[in-house]
Amino acid sequence: MYKSFLFFILMIVFTACVRPPEKLDPNFVILQYLSKSNSSNDSGNISDGTGAPVSGGANAPVACPNPALVFNPGGIIDTGQTTCWDAAGTGVACLGTGQDGAFANIPNARSFVGPTQHCIYTNDYTTLDQFHGLTWKTCAEGQSGAACGTGVSTQLSWTAATAIPAPVGSCGALNTRNGGNGYAGRTDWRLPTVKELASLFHYSNAPQIDVASFPATFSGIAYMTNSTVTGTPTNIWVADFSGVAILKTYSTPKGANLNVRCVAGNPLPPLAFVDNGNGSITDQNTGLIWQKCADGQAALTCLGAVTNNTQTASYASCNALNVANFAGRNDWRLPNANELLSIVDHSVTNPSISATFPFVTPQAHWTSTSSSNTPSAGIVVSFFNGSLNRPNKATLLPSRCVAN
Repeated sequence: MYKSFLFFILMIVFTACVRPPEKLDPNFVILQYLSKSNSSNDSGNISDGTGAPVSGGANAPVACPNPALVFNPGGIIDTGQTTCWDAAGTGVACLGTGQDGAFANIPNARSFVGPTQHCIYTNDYTTLDQFHGLTWKTCAEGQSGAACGTGVSTQLSWTAATAIPAPVGSCGALNTRNGGNGYAGRTDWRLPTVKELASLFHYSNAPQIDVASFPATFSGIAYMTNSTVTGTPTNIWVADFSGVAILKTYSTPKGANLNVRCVAGNPLPPLAFVDNGNGSITDQNTGLIWQKCADGQAALTCLGAVTNNTQTASYASCNALNVANFAGRNDWRLPNANELLSIVDHSVTNPSISATFPFVTPQAHWTSTSSSNTPSAGIVVSFFNGSLNRPNKATLLPSRCVAN
């Protein structure tokens, strides 16, 4: 009797004292993400991918197996480029060139897994970005099946795709699938941001995406994002995966009909830069160390004119920093397309970069990535508005080096 009474009192004290944390720690957030990344809701009737009920109803098991992964939402993955070309577009050995293809899995390896069939909604297929933690619908809207071989991609305007109620073919409509449990058991499907969609670019493939994980990707029409163009609110950013287009990401009117590829998961963290006081800047999201000023400017103040170089000469400029042991480092190199895009701030324009980088010339800057479709051209990032372009490698442009 006494023990029962004591246990009762202890339970009251425990219940009164223990509270959930006001701010979830990162490990708990990751655990929450994993528990919902490939599972259905646990309320209501369970249905298969067509909406038909599955035997067992609300009492059926709803959780699908999930890998125990730690994600890096703000990090950067490799571009996928493994080949090198000279300024004329002739293939060359990569070793010692400083080109993108010379640095495998830098700064981090690509890791897309899928198509993965949902364990309950068996008509639903997703592809997981195991690095960033984003879950992508394997097929573009209009396509379905493990190989996306059923149907054809359908286009919507951004205006239609973001309408309420969500129309068929929009990301919002996925959240009402399977009796309200959502496509692949998720109800957080949305249009990607421009940086999220650009993270899918694979700079060696045709179309320029991980083709095994995103099969039958139609590249004849660009894909929309949910990123409005700063300064032009009637336009959004789009991404072109064809490899043929001169512009990789560009601005287009919200009324244009575009392909739709949907994503689920947490958005990218805000930009976070620290000036190290020695001519370098640390990106706290990626761990990369950036040259504070463009080539030609004063190292600490960024005063003076930039030096415009060809892509080949830009490699030499970064190598010169190594010889000088600039900022105490000897691992400076020309950044690849994914790395340079990571410091763009699409919320501002002219220049489209954080004020931590002062006196930035609002024009295209060289990357170490080549255009695999036209290897005499190289990929550049515009710091006027954040677009990706591919001019001839002999074009004279600014450059900014990176170290990791």
